[in-house]
Amino acid sequence: MTNLFTTEQGAVTSGANKLNITASLTNVASGIASVVIEKLLEHVENVDTKEAYTKLFEDSKVDNDVLDSMIDQFTDLSVVNIAFLKEESEDTLDRALKSQQSKRSRTKTKPMTADNYKQLVTAAVSENLIRIALDKPKGTGGAVSGGSSSLTEEEIKKLTGDVAAINKAIRNVQSKKSIAKSKLDFDETSERYQSFLAIEKQLKQMRAEANGVQSTEATEALEKQEKLKELLVNVNSKDLKADEARSMIDKIQDLIKDDIVESTDEAEAVETTVETEGEDASE
Repeated sequence: MTNLFTTEQGAVTSGANKLNITASLTNVASGIASVVIEKLLEHVENVDTKEAYTKLFEDSKVDNDVLDSMIDQFTDLSVVNIAFLKEESEDTLDRALKSQQSKRSRTKTKPMTADNYKQLVTAAVSENLIRIALDKPKGTGGAVSGGSSSLTEEEIKKLTGDVAAINKAIRNVQSKKSIAKSKLDFDETSERYQSFLAIEKQLKQMRAEANGVQSTEATEALEKQEKLKELLVNVNSKDLKADEARSMIDKIQDLIKDDIVESTDEAEAVETTVETEGEDASE
């Protein structure tokens, strides 16, 4: 369990601010963070979900959207009692929000020990609880909703032309796909999973347009590359059984079958040309 985290000598400082609500907020958020981390580690230690959730852990250390998505997966912040926050002024909550955002940024620069990761998740939970109290949902910032089969107009507007933000959104959707695929009751035909596929395709098209890649061939090549990466990313060749290997080879061949046919046609064309030239020479 602890081998996920960096080992660091010395105590971890919290850098707590002097807002009156800090102690209460940290106490509530810390308890929720403990639950989130416990559930994450359960999945990391499960052989069936280890690879997907280890990747989720690594991504959550550096990507705020992935971390927020992970928190939403493991807990429902909307049912948390935050009456103590709603008693505060909007100005106080805005300052508290900025403080938690700064804390998240600072913590991400530290070695990711167990204590520092707990602090990171606590700050993320705190920020999201404050946003609920303010009725101030987080902007897109690269993340996309998972309940719809397409991006909203607002999401499209924020992402258009921003390759870095689009790539971040793609990683976010791919993390959600990996989590979904790791579950025992995974259903590829489910509405939720199909929405991930549709949004991912839409995002990749936006990325292609942002990069100036307009040709159909180039877009298809990028899609094949992404599919091959997705197919192979969680494969451990040492544990692969013969029937699993055959199935994977079939899937890879299916992905590149057009390329195989094209290569075969080209080879036959070259062979025909050589034979024709040989016959002309003999004459």
